[in-house]
Amino acid sequence: MSILNIIIISGSILGVLFLILLIVLNVRHVKKNRVNKINISIKHFKKRFSSHMDKHLMIPKYNYIEVFDIFPFKSNFSKTYEKFQSKGLTSYLKQVQFLFEKEWMKNGMRFFDFYVKFTRELGIYNSIVLKSYTKLTSRTFELYRRVFVNEVMPSIIAKYHKQDYGLTSYERIDFFIEEQFNEFEKSLVILTDHAINMIATQIVEETEFDYRYYTKIDYNENLQSTKSSLLNAYEVLQFKPNGTDSELKKAYVRLIKKYHPDNVKLGDEQKIIEINNAYELIQKYRNA
Repeated sequence: MSILNIIIISGSILGVLFLILLIVLNVRHVKKNRVNKINISIKHFKKRFSSHMDKHLMIPKYNYIEVFDIFPFKSNFSKTYEKFQSKGLTSYLKQVQFLFEKEWMKNGMRFFDFYVKFTRELGIYNSIVLKSYTKLTSRTFELYRRVFVNEVMPSIIAKYHKQDYGLTSYERIDFFIEEQFNEFEKSLVILTDHAINMIATQIVEETEFDYRYYTKIDYNENLQSTKSSLLNAYEVLQFKPNGTDSELKKAYVRLIKKYHPDNVKLGDEQKIIEINNAYELIQKYRNA
């Protein structure tokens, strides 16, 4: 083979490799642009949502308006301070508010973890993400208004004045606040599950990805234990939801062998129970 032929062949190979590289970079660029577009849309939504007039809320019983204009529903309680002139009261309100915000952040992360973990792999970057997130935020704010603004906040003010709150005695206000927070926590999990389910439904419509198992999640079971979650079950088995039944069984058998009590180094009875529970749960919904 002549040197000229070698040069021509080498050039052709380099040309093909360069073309492949351009295609890969272009695909990544398109995906990145789609992600950035959603991120920008969410940023704009947060700005609009925070400045909406509905964020100026009347505090029941005490008849004054407080502003909750820090996304998603935070307040610096400036109006409360103007009315009661107490840094101690506003400080306590901020502490309790932080617990509610922390719960929102936890569920918000769960929402985006689902989005990143499943939809990004399928290349879905459409308006359904923004739509489900805006609905989740709006519904969460209504929940927050009902629980924190209408119940928790006035009860804290009553406690500050050493007064009873409705039928709740002054001494039991802390228990009342805890009950309200628990209600918020449980309701927020349900709202987040529904938001995630919106994305899952869209995936079913736009791809061949099998989400039959997800749409049949029992939300009550999901509230009682995270181990009843199918998403968690797939993680336990280290297996992707779109795998076949035979592949699922192989993954299950592999883990059973790995953590079997007879294995001196890795034997773990608790892990075996967890693996069995995960496998049974997935089988249940796949066969439903």
